[in-house]
Order: sequence, then structure tokens, then C-alpha cells
Amino acid sequence: MLAFLALAHVPSLRAQAVGTITGIVTDPSGAVIPGARIAATRIETGVSQSTVTTSAGSYTIPNLVVGTYNVTAEAGGFAPGAAKGITLDVAQQRQVDLRSSDYRWNTSLFISRFRRGRSALFRI
Repeated sequence: MLAFLALAHVPSLRAQAVGTITGIVTDPSGAVIPGARIAATRIETGVSQSTVTTSAGSYTIPNLVVGTYNVTAEAGGFAPGAAKGITLDVAQQRQVDLRSSDYRWNTSLFISRFRRGRSALFRI
């Protein structure tokens, strides 16, 4: 009995309080994004766990220590999607769906023209 009581106070031998974050990643049209990299970063420690979405665009990150998380999704051709400040409680399965947006290129073409010592800059 004494040995049992001694072992009960060893933190590494006790079960940790954990939960799961799960969800679906979609693009702006609502289509799922397979192969997106998902990361759940615990705000209190900066420790991150990651996974990749399935062909159905879903993901699951199990065994996350309870706390507050930032969850991000990255996929080629899309701006990252994010959910910040997600609180995870003991034995909770938290649904966090993410929507990535299309990259919008903001490009400008500048043309310089030199003429007899003067220069002009045109924006097209």
C-alpha cells in the first residue's frame, strides 16, 4: 500500500490530462483541401504537433495536453488558415474547421524611361 501511494505522486507515472483537436480544411468555395499541413501550437509552451489532412480534407490531432492552442493550416496555392486561442479541456474532442483563402497577387509593373538626362517612372 505504501508503494502504491508513493507511485501515485510521481508525475511521469500519472495519466496526463489530454484532449483532441479535429476538423476539416476548406478553400473559399467550400471544397475540401487534401494534403494540407495542420499544426496545433500550445500557447503556454510553444510546443507544436502536426498532421496532414486526409483526402476528405479532415484531420485529427489526438493526445494534446490541455491548454490553449493556435491551429494553422497551410496548403500550396492558398494563404494559411488559422484559429487562435482554442481552449482544450480534459477528454474534450474540439472541432476546429479552418478555411484557407486564395493568394491574391498584388503586382505592379514599373517602367523607367530615360531621356536626355531625365528619368520618368510609370506605373502600369
